[in-house]
Amino acid sequence: SWSAPPPFPDPSDAVYLASYGLLGAGVLAMVRTRRSGSDRAAFLDAAILTTGVAVPAAVFVIAPMTADTSLSTLGKVVASAYPLGDVFLLAALARLLTSAGARNSSYRLLMSALAVTTVTDVAWNVLVAMSGDVNPDRRWIDVGWLTGYLLMTAAANRPSMVLVAEPVPPTDMQPFGRRRIAAMAVGLLLPPTVLAVEGLGGGTVAWPVIATGAAVMSVLVLLRFVDLF
Repeated sequence: SWSAPPPFPDPSDAVYLASYGLLGAGVLAMVRTRRSGSDRAAFLDAAILTTGVAVPAAVFVIAPMTADTSLSTLGKVVASAYPLGDVFLLAALARLLTSAGARNSSYRLLMSALAVTTVTDVAWNVLVAMSGDVNPDRRWIDVGWLTGYLLMTAAANRPSMVLVAEPVPPTDMQPFGRRRIAAMAVGLLLPPTVLAVEGLGGGTVAWPVIATGAAVMSVLVLLRFVDLF
């Protein structure tokens, strides 16, 4: 039998959105305890990748939602907050990945939990953007969220978890390796890729967003190279 779709937004959205902030803030707090002294290089590496991801999120996900006339003002704000939460969660994940410290089983489980949760969130946002339905059928996506929760629980219950947030001496700080170069390359290539996709697709090119993202990333890359000298 037919049933009306649930209202959007509803009180559960406040809980979901709060989870982004709590999870990201917890990870960033852990990063602060892992480092010893200043770690600007790792921060810049994570910021470059995050800025690059923010551009397609704004152009392909947030912009269509804000232009949806079927949504109320509150609905547009809440719908846009989800991809922003994903960008914040990705920033926390990238920051943890670039920080020095223990790389034990708890760390790997925690990284896997964050990665699975982020990928699932992105899949949900893409589904909403493509279908135009803020309440799509997400039964298979729920499996991804549940997997992320289980991985996080497993990480927290292992004895090695207490070592993940332990500070490390300066001699253990990670060098500028291939992974960081790859992350910077991905971040730098995302804005021009978005521009190309928008142009080839005949869509309205969101040039202010792309230009702002490219400018911010240029400054971040310049600061990163200053650290190398």
